[in-house]
Amino acid sequence: MENNLSIIFIVVSILLCLACLFFLFKKFSKNYHEYRALLVGVLIFIIFVYIVENIFNTVIITTFGLATKPVIYVIYGALAAGLFEETGRLLAFKKFTSSDKRESLMYGLGHGGIEMLFIVISLISNLVLLIQINAQGVDAVVAGSDTMLATVNSLLGVNSYLFLISGIERVFTIIFHISLSVIVFKAVKERKIAYYFLAIFMHMFVDMFAAAYQVGILTNIMLVEVIVALISVLAALYARKLYRQLA
Repeated sequence: MENNLSIIFIVVSILLCLACLFFLFKKFSKNYHEYRALLVGVLIFIIFVYIVENIFNTVIITTFGLATKPVIYVIYGALAAGLFEETGRLLAFKKFTSSDKRESLMYGLGHGGIEMLFIVISLISNLVLLIQINAQGVDAVVAGSDTMLATVNSLLGVNSYLFLISGIERVFTIIFHISLSVIVFKAVKERKIAYYFLAIFMHMFVDMFAAAYQVGILTNIMLVEVIVALISVLAALYARKLYRQLA
């Protein structure tokens, strides 16, 4: 029964993510058909987050043993995420996009959208594995592999509702990404660097809650998700105000 509920929630999350991406793409491209910023957002995210930031974090965390210092780990991890992602945005808007304010929305969709697609791929992988477990049983799926056994045990140990939360969280996260993109775009277009630092602070502030949960400082996942959702909505309202002010 638990596996079936997990499967249902995974499917719901996948559909929710894909529907969100489709809706935002249709909305942003309705009267704007330049997709360069979208691609730039995808590439900047992959380069700055999945490659550069990951390498940098591995070196710093290993060198200074931050994994055993949870408070410092939370602060460092959140700050690093803010610095790398917002600096990527800054570089993108300075060098690779036009001055049309709609580029900020397209970039944000690319940046947050590729992250959402990576999550969808992970959810699909989990979905396939759970279906196999239901159909064949754990022993048949594991087939004597210690690695597969660890993967299966880890998957089966996840509470079903967390799969549903992951999809809802992604919706608020992409809204946050788009909002930060507008803020950094304003920093570049109006040459007001304070908005860039504001975006770093906002990003760091949000990520601290997720990191604190990851290391066990915070234990209530629902509280974390509500906080992230609330901040995302407030960021979106602020970004909309800035967007309307842009020429």
